[in-house]
Amino acid sequence: MSRKSKFMSRKSKFMSRKSKLMSRKSKFMSRKSKLMSRKSKLMSRKSKLMSRKSNSCQENQNSCQENQNTCEENRNNITLDDDVNINKIVEKMSVEEPEVLTKIFNLMKNNNCLNFYPLLTPYHKYRKNCRYINARKL
Repeated sequence: MSRKSKFMSRKSKFMSRKSKLMSRKSKFMSRKSKLMSRKSKLMSRKSKLMSRKSNSCQENQNSCQENQNTCEENRNNITLDDDVNINKIVEKMSVEEPEVLTKIFNLMKNNNCLNFYPLLTPYHKYRKNCRYINARKL
């Protein structure tokens, strides 16, 4: 074999290897591009879900604020009718506003308004328990 033929055979082998490598590279690049497109689709879906989630969170916060506002309005709009049970009012006040109820109780005691005392029996029980607990702490 001559030098030229050897060179040509080597060159052809090299070119065939090169073409195989190029085909592999193109396959790899196509796979990579497909994966990138899938990734971008997934990211877009994720962003849509996140936006929906944030919208739902905002709606929940708005509904909570509305509920708080209506509760405050209902609390402020208490009407005193004949049907109102004073014991229930005292129970609520003992939880929500104990200082005010203490002042009322002390004023009634100081002004000898003991004829209203039975109305405050739930509060009186509450006060006794507090005194008992405070005495145990000492």
